Amino acid sequence: MPSKDMRPAVIGLYGLPGCGKSFLLNELKKHLSHSEYAFFEGSDVISSIVPGGLSTFQELEEEQKQLWRGFAIDKIVSECQDSAKTAVVAGHFMFWSQGELATVWTPKDKTAYTHIMYLDVPEGIIAKQRLDDVHRHRAEIPLAELARWQQAEIDQLSHLCQRHGILFSRLPERSRSHIATVLKLIQFSSLVITEANATRVDAKVNNFLADHAELETVVVVDADKTLSSEDTGVVFWQSLDLRRPPLDALKAQDCPLSDLFSGPLGYSEAAFLQATLLYEEAANEEDFERICDIVASKTKMYAEFVSLFRSIACHDYVRVLVVTCGIRRVWEKILHREGFSRTIQVIGGSRISDGVIVTADAKAQEKKKNERVKEVVKQVYDAVGSFVNSERKEEFKSKLEDLCNRTCDGWMQIQHLEERVRPSFSPNYINVWKPLPGSSSSRRTETTTSTPSPASSTAASTSQKKPEEGQPRRQEVGKVIWPDGQPRRQEVGKVIWPSFLYQHPEDPDEGLLHHGYVLTDAQTAEAEKEGESSRRLARRNTRNNEQIGTKKRRDSGIFLSKGGSDRSGIA
Repeated sequence: MPSKDMRPAVIGLYGLPGCGKSFLLNELKKHLSHSEYAFFEGSDVISSIVPGGLSTFQELEEEQKQLWRGFAIDKIVSECQDSAKTAVVAGHFMFWSQGELATVWTPKDKTAYTHIMYLDVPEGIIAKQRLDDVHRHRAEIPLAELARWQQAEIDQLSHLCQRHGILFSRLPERSRSHIATVLKLIQFSSLVITEANATRVDAKVNNFLADHAELETVVVVDADKTLSSEDTGVVFWQSLDLRRPPLDALKAQDCPLSDLFSGPLGYSEAAFLQATLLYEEAANEEDFERICDIVASKTKMYAEFVSLFRSIACHDYVRVLVVTCGIRRVWEKILHREGFSRTIQVIGGSRISDGVIVTADAKAQEKKKNERVKEVVKQVYDAVGSFVNSERKEEFKSKLEDLCNRTCDGWMQIQHLEERVRPSFSPNYINVWKPLPGSSSSRRTETTTSTPSPASSTAASTSQKKPEEGQPRRQEVGKVIWPDGQPRRQEVGKVIWPSFLYQHPEDPDEGLLHHGYVLTDAQTAEAEKEGESSRRLARRNTRNNEQIGTKKRRDSGIFLSKGGSDRSGIA
């Protein structure tokens, strides 16, 4: 259940009038908990807030109607925010009148909804249901017009949803499993709002570690294009039986994921969530398993990785964890074929039942976290390990690692609070936080970052001064300012503070990445050079001070001191 401090999940049931939205809404009321979900007919909400009800509303000018429609969705969001419930709303996107289509969605709808489920019912069934409806008078519309109307809604809604980060699902005509499918989608939509995906990914990694308490090393690898030359996602879509009705809209393209990831969502978390819904729409559980078998049979692992994994399998203290943005089930089948089902675990997604999605950011963040934990454990152990009883050294390191992991998890939880905690090491966030590559809001970055908040405007203005022509770009203490805002991996010598994902304080849709505080190889070399110079100077001063009353033995290359002088400067 969402907390009162976070944005509620608002799920819209859409489709042409007569497709069965009200029927579906009433069925959902029977199956979903009323303590967790609130149900709304959009027209009923409008009727309840407009003086004079729906009849008065219908007499208003279109501009006034849009105003009241905006008030209605605001009321729904406010109620669910206060009650910490997920909203399920039956709404309208377009109306048809004498061959003309009029869009009735408002700007507030674009910011309120988190998931749109479109009832993609054949126009023949819609026409019959409209004709048989004894409770409402519905105009008789030709089948061709119904088809045009429906396609226009699907095209425009799917486009708007991608632009505004709203999940979009097409629901085919009702079947025996129709309600079960809708319930699964609704629960999925609620989950992704109420529990951060990164938290769920961390939980799976921690469960893996808990099941292998004897581990000293975990080898984390990607799957597609790493363990094999194949992209299993592309092979999956090429292997589909395109004769199945739900896939009619996908026939024109071999892999709809290419359009998805090249669109407004980029490779954002919302894009991977949408990809999961595409897989759900394309195949039921039985067909999905069958297609995964086909894809696995077409995918050959590199022999070098097979050999490496077999060597690792011989040791209890090291294990392999495959973390993939692709299809978890496909890679489980591939690894099972190679004999690794007991020794290698796969974390991935593509189905709602997986419970997680893995994005490039999630993989990078997990890798950074593991590196930092390992580094902290080593540094702390090097500092205090000599004070630990020899019989308990391994226990000490194990519990220290567990503490570090839990600290990281706690920090991740803090990052997903509604009121963000700004890291104290980065007051000038406008300058040091960079938009995530491919984020849906990257096009707005220039506008957003040019208007810092009052609290940081002074600091930001001083940190954003451009160097004079021909002068090197200024470097701040402990941090590198890169010319293009992105660190080049080959130049980074040591990360002295880890990277963090963050959300822009002035724009909740803006994904930001702090690259951390780093030292380049050049800076490290310069520091070592300065340190060596300081040590030479200290030794020279020491020798000069000791020359008074001190003789050097000429028969030896070793300088002997009689003591009494300050040797603290000698390294």
